[in-house]
Amino acid sequence: MAFLNDLDAQFAGQSVLIQYTGGEPTVYPGFEEILKHGKSLGFHHSIISNASRKPRFWEKFASYFDKVHFTFHQEFANLEHFTNIVNIVSEHVLVHVNFTMIPEIFDDIYTAASTLAGKDNVTITLKALRINFGSALYP
Repeated sequence: MAFLNDLDAQFAGQSVLIQYTGGEPTVYPGFEEILKHGKSLGFHHSIISNASRKPRFWEKFASYFDKVHFTFHQEFANLEHFTNIVNIVSEHVLVHVNFTMIPEIFDDIYTAASTLAGKDNVTITLKALRINFGSALYP
C-alpha cells in the first residue's frame, strides 16, 4: 500500500480518481485492501469489470466505487448472476453496462440487454465488436 500513501502525499488536497481495468481487476491479489486503503484516503474509485465475482464481494464493496462499468459477454456469462450483480451495485452507484453484440447470437444478447433497460441508476450500450480486433465492424 506504500504507493497509495505516496499518491496521498503527492496529491494532498486534490481529488484522486483511480480506475481499475484490464482483465478482471477484482481478482488481483490485494484488491480489497487497495480499495479499503484508497477509500480511507478519500480517493475515488471507478472500475470496468465483467461482474464475475460472487454477490458477497459486490455487496461489501459496491459503495466504495463512484462509477461502475460492467461488460456482459453472452458467450461466457450467466445472465441471472450478471443481472443480480447489476441490481446489487446499482443500489449504491451509477452502473453502465456494455453488451457485446456478437452477430451469431445478436437476438439473445438484445433480449439480455432488455432485462436491464429502464432500471434506475443503470445505462446500457449495445456495443458493436470489431472483426479480429481490427477497424472493420461486424455487419
